[in-house]
Amino acid sequence: MTGELEKGYVSGLIDAEASFSVSVKVQNNLRCKVRVDPVFSITQMSRKPLEIAQRVLGCGRIIRKPGQTHLWMLVVDRLDDLSQRLIPALNELKLISKNLYTVCFEK
Repeated sequence: MTGELEKGYVSGLIDAEASFSVSVKVQNNLRCKVRVDPVFSITQMSRKPLEIAQRVLGCGRIIRKPGQTHLWMLVVDRLDDLSQRLIPALNELKLISKNLYTVCFEK
């Protein structure tokens, strides 16, 4: 079970360091010819904070940051994880920046 201290820590980490990004790629084999890939990520010099965030959020994978291998990233890019795990987890956390992501991702 995730404790309130860990949830508070992850809330602060997300408010300070996390980002949502979306890449749009032309892909001719698709009906609409465009692929949209949303990604949530946190970058840190140490892996430990990302392990805590991964545990609290219940999703994501931790990788070395491409091109900056001294850094670690928690990446959530699977659509199922974004919609069924990440967004509900973010709704449970006390985020200062919550209103910013709500505009983009709430129904």
